[in-house]
Amino acid sequence: MGTIKENLKTWTQYNWYDSGDEWSKGWGSSNQMWYSGILPRISSYLPARKILEIAPGFGRCTSFLQALCDEMWIVDVTPRCLDACKKRFKRKNHIHYILNDGKSLDMLPDDTFDFVFSWDSLVHCDLDVVGGYLSQLTRVMKPDAIGFFHHSNLGAFPGLEQQNTRGWRSKNVSASNFAECCMESGMKCTSQEIIPWNSGDLQTDCLSVVTPILNTIAPENIIIHNPDFINEMNQARRLDTTYNFSSRKLKEIYEKLPLSQDYLSKIMNRKIVGWGAGEYFKESLNIYPFNLAYLVDMDDTKIGSTINGLNIFDPDTILKENPDNLFIAVFSPKYHKNVYQWLESHGYSYQNHFYYFDIHELQQMKNTVPDSQGILK
Repeated sequence: MGTIKENLKTWTQYNWYDSGDEWSKGWGSSNQMWYSGILPRISSYLPARKILEIAPGFGRCTSFLQALCDEMWIVDVTPRCLDACKKRFKRKNHIHYILNDGKSLDMLPDDTFDFVFSWDSLVHCDLDVVGGYLSQLTRVMKPDAIGFFHHSNLGAFPGLEQQNTRGWRSKNVSASNFAECCMESGMKCTSQEIIPWNSGDLQTDCLSVVTPILNTIAPENIIIHNPDFINEMNQARRLDTTYNFSSRKLKEIYEKLPLSQDYLSKIMNRKIVGWGAGEYFKESLNIYPFNLAYLVDMDDTKIGSTINGLNIFDPDTILKENPDNLFIAVFSPKYHKNVYQWLESHGYSYQNHFYYFDIHELQQMKNTVPDSQGILK
């Protein structure tokens, strides 16, 4: 478990239902994960002129790192992940996207990177993959560069392979053999924080800081066991619940409105645009056929095509409309949070300019709103 082939299959088939943010729920949000969990551990090394991130997933850490450098490279074995990052950061011209074979960095320039980073990804990779990356870092990193790697420590617990089901940790990687791989590759660990990732005291994970051996000011490896890491995560989640207004906003303010004729009458005099051209859109229109002007979607493969006789455009098309004369019906149950954030960042407000109708509400509308109101096709 943890081979390149298995990782490629797993992360290609995974549905990424919250664009990777679902993996931050233990912290409350990705913001809390970054500011409470990651940044305090790496702030001494940032900002950095050139950053390399290995296995970014859908870019939840990339979104923070890219703002802390002049130039960034992200490397992943999964085309789907790189495509998602390209779409997410399409306006960021300082990011380079590299598809590799799962452990090669041959396509990267020599003596380039000031900081190398990987979080919540290499924990799933076996020692040959981890060692493959480490063996190439001395070539691509500057002599005084720093690397920060989140990797498995399950290999320190022989006979407990069944624990691998808790987070799909590689069972042949440990803090000690990671440090050995570093030495064999011309690198050295300066610190290793050995931590639990789930409740209980089994410390299955490790956070290793590395640097080239040529870095003469780097200290000898400091190894600490931090059983309180779970408490850090829990505290971050409590802070997120208490103080993160946007997080509460999604849970509390985005409550469903009671359907009313007054609310629906606001829609009938506006141009209605649909957001989302997937299966939920088709199902919704079968129940309640909105009189849509066109559709928008973030999926580049859909843009420029038609569905149900409707043209599909890039979301930026909405920005050409008069907001006061526009209503956006959201047909994206899995990605509605991302849609909401995009719309609000461009000045549109929930309930006034856009709304997500679930299937039950559509059924109610079908029974209560007459065709003559002009909402129906």
